[in-house]
Amino acid sequence: MIDRVDPAEFDRLVGLWMLGREPSVLQALALDGKCLRGSGGGEGKPLQLLSLVGHRLRLTLAQRRIEDKSNEIPTLQPLLRQLPAGFGRAA
Repeated sequence: MIDRVDPAEFDRLVGLWMLGREPSVLQALALDGKCLRGSGGGEGKPLQLLSLVGHRLRLTLAQRRIEDKSNEIPTLQPLLRQLPAGFGRAA
Protein backbone atom coordinates (compact mmCIF):
# COMPACT_ATOMS: atom_id res chain seq x y z
CA MET A 1 0.00 0.00 0.00
CA ILE A 2 2.77 2.48 0.86
CA ASP A 3 4.30 2.00 -2.59
CA ARG A 4 1.29 3.89 -3.99
CA VAL A 5 2.23 7.08 -2.12
CA ASP A 6 3.80 9.78 -4.29
CA PRO A 7 6.97 10.71 -2.34
CA ALA A 8 7.13 14.29 -3.69
CA GLU A 9 3.49 14.98 -2.81
CA PHE A 10 3.91 13.41 0.62
CA ASP A 11 6.99 15.57 1.27
CA ARG A 12 5.09 18.69 0.16
CA LEU A 13 2.10 17.96 2.39
CA VAL A 14 4.22 17.22 5.46
CA GLY A 15 6.19 20.45 4.92
CA LEU A 16 3.00 22.48 4.62
CA TRP A 17 1.59 20.79 7.72
CA MET A 18 4.72 21.72 9.71
CA LEU A 19 4.51 25.31 8.47
CA GLY A 20 0.89 25.48 9.56
CA ARG A 21 1.88 24.38 13.05
CA GLU A 22 4.84 26.75 13.37
CA PRO A 23 4.91 29.57 10.76
CA SER A 24 7.83 31.28 12.52
CA VAL A 25 10.06 28.52 11.14
CA LEU A 26 10.29 30.62 7.96
CA GLN A 27 12.19 33.39 9.76
CA ALA A 28 15.56 31.73 9.13
CA LEU A 29 16.14 29.00 6.57
CA ALA A 30 19.20 27.01 5.55
CA LEU A 31 19.96 24.86 2.53
CA ASP A 32 21.74 21.58 3.06
CA GLY A 33 22.94 19.09 0.45
CA LYS A 34 23.41 15.49 1.57
CA CYS A 35 24.49 12.22 0.01
CA LEU A 36 22.51 9.31 1.48
CA ARG A 37 25.06 6.65 2.31
CA GLY A 38 24.01 3.13 1.36
CA SER A 39 21.25 4.29 -1.00
CA GLY A 40 23.17 3.31 -4.14
CA GLY A 41 22.65 -0.41 -3.69
CA GLY A 42 25.91 -1.98 -4.77
CA GLU A 43 27.24 -0.25 -7.85
CA GLY A 44 24.58 2.47 -8.17
CA LYS A 45 25.28 6.10 -7.38
CA PRO A 46 23.96 7.14 -3.92
CA LEU A 47 20.94 9.43 -3.74
CA GLN A 48 21.73 13.10 -3.21
CA LEU A 49 19.18 15.50 -1.71
CA LEU A 50 18.96 19.25 -1.26
CA SER A 51 16.95 20.15 1.84
CA LEU A 52 15.38 23.38 3.02
CA VAL A 53 15.70 23.45 6.80
CA GLY A 54 14.18 25.82 9.35
CA HIS A 55 17.04 27.04 11.55
CA ARG A 56 15.17 27.65 14.79
CA LEU A 57 13.40 24.29 15.10
CA ARG A 58 15.74 22.30 12.84
CA LEU A 59 12.84 21.03 10.73
CA THR A 60 13.21 19.86 7.14
CA LEU A 61 10.47 21.74 5.30
CA ALA A 62 11.14 20.48 1.79
CA GLN A 63 13.68 18.42 -0.10
CA ARG A 64 14.42 17.54 -3.70
CA ARG A 65 16.59 15.00 -5.39
CA ILE A 66 19.75 16.31 -7.02
CA GLU A 67 19.88 14.81 -10.49
CA ASP A 68 22.80 12.58 -11.47
CA LYS A 69 25.73 14.46 -13.02
CA SER A 70 24.44 17.71 -11.53
CA ASN A 71 24.79 19.77 -8.35
CA GLU A 72 22.66 21.79 -5.94
CA ILE A 73 22.37 24.91 -8.10
CA PRO A 74 19.76 23.66 -10.64
CA THR A 75 17.81 22.05 -7.79
CA LEU A 76 17.51 25.27 -5.78
CA GLN A 77 14.76 27.05 -7.77
CA PRO A 78 12.32 24.09 -7.82
CA LEU A 79 12.97 23.61 -4.10
CA LEU A 80 12.18 27.25 -3.30
CA ARG A 81 8.95 26.99 -5.33
CA GLN A 82 7.73 24.51 -2.72
CA LEU A 83 7.51 27.32 -0.15
CA PRO A 84 4.13 28.93 0.47
CA ALA A 85 3.12 31.70 -1.95
CA GLY A 86 4.36 35.10 -0.84
CA PHE A 87 7.30 33.87 1.21
CA GLY A 88 10.33 36.06 0.78
CA ARG A 89 8.39 39.04 -0.56
CA ALA A 90 8.33 42.31 1.31
CA ALA A 91 5.09 42.82 3.23
